Amino acid sequence: NIWNNPEDRKKMLQVIEDGNLKSMEIDIRKKNGDLLNVILFFEIHTLGGKKYIHSTLIDVTRQKKTEEFLYESEHRYRSLVEFLPLAMLVHSQGKIVFLNKEAINLLHGSCAEEFIGKPIMEIIHEGYKDIARRRISNIYRKHDDTELLEEKFICLDGEVIDVEVAARSVDFQGKPAS
Repeated sequence: NIWNNPEDRKKMLQVIEDGNLKSMEIDIRKKNGDLLNVILFFEIHTLGGKKYIHSTLIDVTRQKKTEEFLYESEHRYRSLVEFLPLAMLVHSQGKIVFLNKEAINLLHGSCAEEFIGKPIMEIIHEGYKDIARRRISNIYRKHDDTELLEEKFICLDGEVIDVEVAARSVDFQGKPAS
């Protein structure tokens, strides 16, 4: 019996009969007992008055395992960054796209949504905007890390605070960021 879940076979036969679906993802069992995650494509053909099911299986087990590994890896990384005792903020194309809890607290916020999508320059004090623009430009152009530099940021409540800023070029959701 190749069906890991006997209900999958019933579901497949029902779907074929209804003609509503041409593919489905299922788990099947190999002769040695190993599970394969497959996408099953099927069509019904009539030859000589008899119905035949033409099916093709594509093994997506490795792809699924890779997706699970990447998801778990991203989850572990995000958990690490979220609880890092240093403020971390990521901006891309001039907008804030991520900040951890420590950065939210530092900038007197209560949640990330208060910052996400806002221009990065909104939190940089006027006296430091030119140098910040140059540093950001260098990061994107040369992919150079910046050295630690004292700057002033403006918190949500308007308080101006002293910060030390270092930056590095990264990809965030497929886009250049720092």
